[in-house]
Amino acid sequence: LVHPLSVGGAFHPKTALLANGKEGVLLVGSGNLGLHGMERGNEVFARYESRREADAGNFGVWRSWANEIVEHAGDPLLSNRWADVLGRAPWLSTTRGASTFVTNWSRPLIEQLLDGIAAPVDALWLTAPFFDRDLAALRELLRRTSPGEITLFLGRETSVDGKRVQSVLRATDAKVTISLYEPRDYVHAKLIAIFEGSTARVLSGSANLSAPALLRAVRDGGHANAEAGSLVEMPAARAQALFVPPDHEVRAASDDLLLELQFKSDQTGTETPVHLVAAVRQASGFVFVTAKPATNGLALTDGSVTASIVGDRTDAKWPQPDGTALVWLVRGDEPVSNRVPLADAQALAQALNERTTPTDRPTDLDELDAQHPIGRLLADLHQAALFDVNEHPITKRIADLRVQNPEVDLAFWERLHREQLAQDPRLDRYLRRSGTAPLADELSWLLEQMLARVPAPNVLRLLSGGELDRETSEREGQRWSTEKRLAVRAYNVLHRWSLAVADPRVRWLSDLAPVRHYELLLAAFTQIWVQQEAWIPEHRMAKLLETLLGTFVRTDRAAGYLARLADEDRAQALAALASGPGPGLAAGLIYLALRNAAPATFFDWQPFLVPGLDWGVVVATPASAGLVASASTLNPSAAQIQKRLDQIARYIDDEHWCARRADELGLQRITLSPSDNPFYPLRVQAAGAGHLLTDPRIATLVREVLAYRRETGLRLTSGNDVLAIAVGLPMYGRVGGREIATNDPITIEALSELEAAGHALGTLLVQEESVAS
Repeated sequence: LVHPLSVGGAFHPKTALLANGKEGVLLVGSGNLGLHGMERGNEVFARYESRREADAGNFGVWRSWANEIVEHAGDPLLSNRWADVLGRAPWLSTTRGASTFVTNWSRPLIEQLLDGIAAPVDALWLTAPFFDRDLAALRELLRRTSPGEITLFLGRETSVDGKRVQSVLRATDAKVTISLYEPRDYVHAKLIAIFEGSTARVLSGSANLSAPALLRAVRDGGHANAEAGSLVEMPAARAQALFVPPDHEVRAASDDLLLELQFKSDQTGTETPVHLVAAVRQASGFVFVTAKPATNGLALTDGSVTASIVGDRTDAKWPQPDGTALVWLVRGDEPVSNRVPLADAQALAQALNERTTPTDRPTDLDELDAQHPIGRLLADLHQAALFDVNEHPITKRIADLRVQNPEVDLAFWERLHREQLAQDPRLDRYLRRSGTAPLADELSWLLEQMLARVPAPNVLRLLSGGELDRETSEREGQRWSTEKRLAVRAYNVLHRWSLAVADPRVRWLSDLAPVRHYELLLAAFTQIWVQQEAWIPEHRMAKLLETLLGTFVRTDRAAGYLARLADEDRAQALAALASGPGPGLAAGLIYLALRNAAPATFFDWQPFLVPGLDWGVVVATPASAGLVASASTLNPSAAQIQKRLDQIARYIDDEHWCARRADELGLQRITLSPSDNPFYPLRVQAAGAGHLLTDPRIATLVREVLAYRRETGLRLTSGNDVLAIAVGLPMYGRVGGREIATNDPITIEALSELEAAGHALGTLLVQEESVAS
């Protein structure tokens, strides 16, 4: 399976990792991955073994380099394959140490080769099958080393302008030797050796003697090849032996032989009018093309099959290739692009599917549980939606890989996570929803059917359309785990799914995925509610509903899914929700959950009930009344349900009102108590307030207390200070040891004006000097 990769020039490194879960071998050299390159090309490879301590660092550096290549490509298929490598060979992430493996990804190879080398050097030995046209790499090597001796090894069909080479070599003061291989075979090895005394520094690998290979770095941009190799210090005799392939000899020749050599363009490094980045055959059979510039008027071909490009894909299906095929772009019969291997997206993805396929039931339930009606309901839900991203096997796998590879950028893991979740077979269900008209889609149709057919007691209609009743499902001979234990497991699954509604990663599936999950869970709660006694008790179902609504809307401590959205996104989500049965379903379930609740419980529900009513998340409908009647002995109308919910949303008592207002005003504590004075029937204490006449919060507090208790007067104290305030009477008090009074009576309008202007009560005093500083 071959996949294209684009850099500024040619992607030219030759590395091969052969690994299992415990160890591996890394080959880095000159040979391409073909029979000629691996067996008959007269190549040079460095061979590293992970079991050898001296080699371990090379695997770590290779892995970091490979990771940069994957990030550079930004391709989901390549990311998935790379993650699979890291998962299958976890030891790669722990290898550290010195390395002789080098690349030009961040720094030119010539800079690394010449680190610490001072000219002149004793000798320079060279061999490569390709040179650049103007010999820029050779000239730079000679300039920076000034060798006393130069030995150039030539194989058959070396691509170089021999006349220029002869001119460059003769212009030096070095002793020049031209060595020919006998027999006169093609030699694809690339070697540069710098000799000083009895040692040599040798660069081997993929880099030819060209400027794109030796003088440039990929990250610097421009026309740089991507190269990889090995840079090793070794005894001079060993380095010399590397230049002679097995079963070969060398003989010296006159430099006039150079005149026979001609430069032949290296097709992998030439520039074309159009840069073909990738051609990927999708499961549909169409090939999607990425090219720069655009592909208007062009066609894709492999020499035998040709298809026109329309937009970013072929206009016809491409036949399944028998093996690796190279493709390129043409205008008519004229080639206008480089060649890339045709990637097969389906084959690449299928190779990994068995490692990421989710199970057919929640992880909390065993196979026996899934036979029970509630277990089957949860299994159906699990197959209908990806409720909990943490439950997916790929999530744990990526978490493990992140621990093993701490240096890898977080953005890479998130991108990989999203790409692999997109392969989940359930994702197609999310993509069917369009716009804000979900009534037409599978989900809302299903919910409407469920709501219209609320089951009778001891009867369950499954999402699959089947129907189960207690008598036949729990007959003798079909044994399950105890219902109590199963109830706990089912509760845990639903609680986890309810909490996950607010997980931001759920929106990776689709923008409206949380709405889908919320509606499905509401439908499931409806189905289970009628089986409260036998399955999940009513008080635990109420707790599940409270959790779901809190994560979908908000709680008193945290914003839920809807509260976190920007106004425009929230409007879209609410429109989708309003066009389905969710609001009516929620109203009926809340009514059932709170029908016997004490008033103190209302405060736990108000944080989501108040905005839920305002936003239309909770709306009583005739279907709500039908739900309540089916699940209880009550028979309220939709209007009665709505009135009851509005009352619960508005309910307040002194203790909670004071706590909320103290928190909102930034006071330590507010307390209310009755007073015996008929003009000032309330006693208000404000702990943590500033000066009663200069703190603007006091005007707000006075107005809100009078409105909340529907009284006309109060006596306000803070420490030793006291104010007597009544509507229609002047304000009196003792503040800072001074008696104060206003000439004009207090009015609600005057208090509102002070509050709007941010002024304090002292503004109402005639004599400013009476206000303590």
